[in-house]
Amino acid sequence: MKGGCSQLALLEAATLVFLSIHCWQRTAGDDACRITRSVSEFALSEHVIFSLRGKRLASCVATCDRDARCLSINYYATLKRCDFNDKTAELYPSDLKPTEGAVYITMVSRDYKQSPPCVGVCLPITAGSLVRGCRCTENAIGLNDSCSKPLGMEDGSIKDQMISVSSTHSTSKKAWGRLHNTKGSWTPNDDNTLQWFQVNFQPEVKRIMQIATQGNGNSHYWVKKYYIMFQKQGAPNLERYVESNKQMTFKGNTDRNTVVYHRLTHGHLNGVIDLYIHPSSAFGCIGLRLEIYE
Repeated sequence: MKGGCSQLALLEAATLVFLSIHCWQRTAGDDACRITRSVSEFALSEHVIFSLRGKRLASCVATCDRDARCLSINYYATLKRCDFNDKTAELYPSDLKPTEGAVYITMVSRDYKQSPPCVGVCLPITAGSLVRGCRCTENAIGLNDSCSKPLGMEDGSIKDQMISVSSTHSTSKKAWGRLHNTKGSWTPNDDNTLQWFQVNFQPEVKRIMQIATQGNGNSHYWVKKYYIMFQKQGAPNLERYVESNKQMTFKGNTDRNTVVYHRLTHGHLNGVIDLYIHPSSAFGCIGLRLEIYE
């Protein structure tokens, strides 16, 4: 069994300290339900955004609930210390480590619409299981126990006029930058780090959950690494996408046709009006086809 799968099985089998379901009615027809689950003698590593000492568990949960970045907690009862994480073991199972004296708490009560566990139907992965997966609705894809819907690069819902690029080689077109396009890919005039592929959503605003990329389907070149820039509604400038206070560079493709998906952290890209893909490394030439998911 591979590491990620074995860790999920361990999470399933580990001692459950408590289970509670937080449901409340904000407005008519607006339900917000989250599951709070804890696992004793485990902690999530590498994703701590801040810590507090001298706190009871209830105080830690309340603090996490007030901070939109917080998705899980490591609590140390003896030290009365809380570590607040911006990831969960469901998304990063290999980072859930045996830790003496720790209690890992995931999916603390949170506004469902702000941090949904699933775009689709959330169901137990097996009968009676406390670990949940996502049954994707029509036209949605599954990734990391969640579902996302394409915004329309592949099917044309994102129109050509919504796409801008830094340049286009004479043998290419910007519209060829759509996922599964059969004519090639978007390829710029120059293969340097100044090139970009932009999608403008205005007057709409979007919540971006993940990106999928391919190389050039007809030639042996592709983007090996890229980073994301974006602009939010009302913001004066572009921002670079970060996770855990680090500027993210994503691993792209290793061949011309395999689709590579990258899921973005919940809540990081809400209210987006402009999205830029910046290739930073390529095999041969820059060749990019992509889809964007909400």
